[in-house]
Amino acid sequence: MSGVVDVGEALELTFAGAPGSQVSVTWIDPNQATVVNAESVPEVPANSGLFPRLLIPTAPGMWAAMFLGPGQPETYYVRARPLLGPPPFAAIGDVAVPFGVLTAAQEALAGHLLRAASALLRQRVPSIDADVAAGRVDQEVVALTVAQMVLRVMRNPQGLRGETTGPFSRTYDTTAAAGLLVVTDYDLAAVTPVQELPAGVASVGVGTIRVQPGMAPPTHPLGGHVRRPDRAGRPAGWMGYPYG
Repeated sequence: MSGVVDVGEALELTFAGAPGSQVSVTWIDPNQATVVNAESVPEVPANSGLFPRLLIPTAPGMWAAMFLGPGQPETYYVRARPLLGPPPFAAIGDVAVPFGVLTAAQEALAGHLLRAASALLRQRVPSIDADVAAGRVDQEVVALTVAQMVLRVMRNPQGLRGETTGPFSRTYDTTAAAGLLVVTDYDLAAVTPVQELPAGVASVGVGTIRVQPGMAPPTHPLGGHVRRPDRAGRPAGWMGYPYG
C-alpha cells in the first residue's frame, strides 16, 4: 500500500491483524533514518483487529511505515510532496467547467493531475514561467493547455479505444488520450513564444532558392537536338539537320 501527501500533512495508516495481537510500527524517513522505532500500536476499537496509527512526514521524499504483527511485517510507502515550489498553472475550476460536476474523488484526482501536468510542461519548456511573467506567453493559454492535458486523462482514464452500449458505439482518439499525462506537439506550440526573425533577415530571402544566370543548362536554337560524333569519332551533323 502507498499514498501521496504534502509535507506536514497527517495521514492515518491502519494495520489489519488478528484481534488481540501485539502490533508495532517503525517510521523511516527518505534518508533511511528511523524516526519512530518499533512503537506499540493500540487496537481501536478493542478486539476489532484494526491497529490505526497517525503519521506525519516532515520532509519531501519516500517514507516507509513498517508494521510488525502476527506473521510477516507489512510495509506502507508514503511519498511526501514539497510544499514549496511553483504552483500549478491551472486550478480545479479550469477542469470542472468543461468536464462538469466533479465528485470528491474526481476533485482529488484533478488536483494531483494538475500539479503533475504543470511539472511536465515545465520540464519540456524550462522558460515557461519567465515567458508568462514577461508576457511572451498568455497565462490563460497556459492554463487552458494544462487543463486540456488533465481532461484527456479524466475523460478516458482507462485508455479505451472503443466503447459500445447497445446500438451506440464510440471510438476514442488514444494518440493523446491513452489514460496517461502527455505533452503533445499542439500543447508545446501553444505555450512556446513565437520567434521573430532578426531585423534584415526577411529581406535577404532566407529559405528561398534563387537561380542565377549561367546555372541553367544551355539549349540549342534548333530546339533540343543533340550533336554527337559518328562511330568513327568524326563530327556528325545535328540529328535531322545538316551540320555546319
